[in-house]
Amino acid sequence: MHDLGEAERGRAIELVLVGMTTCHSCVAAGEDFEGPSPDEVALLRAAKQAGFRFISCENRLVSVQQGGRGRRWEVLRVLEFDSDRKRMAVVLRGDEGLAVFAKGADSAISLTLAPEQQHLSAITARTHQMACAGLRSLWFAHKSLPPGTDPASLSEAEIESGL
Repeated sequence: MHDLGEAERGRAIELVLVGMTTCHSCVAAGEDFEGPSPDEVALLRAAKQAGFRFISCENRLVSVQQGGRGRRWEVLRVLEFDSDRKRMAVVLRGDEGLAVFAKGADSAISLTLAPEQQHLSAITARTHQMACAGLRSLWFAHKSLPPGTDPASLSEAEIESGL
């Protein structure tokens, strides 16, 4: 991300933080979070420190406090994480339209990426360096869906391809 302009870098960080606060299976518990894995709770805590606080997911509406502003997304589809897929994805409707947010293992997310990813080789190299140092990594991906798309009619592969 070092070669991105300031606006592009800010947008990329915002998309990762939106993904962190919308693509999970946690619940808010007072000022903290509870979830099926400590990793998901840690991601929500990190997002909160960065100014994106997950508030709730009720009646298929995810609420997030971003700075002093509340944001909401309607959850249209959830593709749950499992040990075979090694990733999770959500289809959301928000102010900017329909979008897919996904997170997962680099090996799983890399299979779903659009071929024209500008920074993929640098990200892959950095992920390899981290793995050699004994560190774990988690990749996030995003794509917008065209207006009028019916997420219910899309297969999992159609939802996750071209991220």
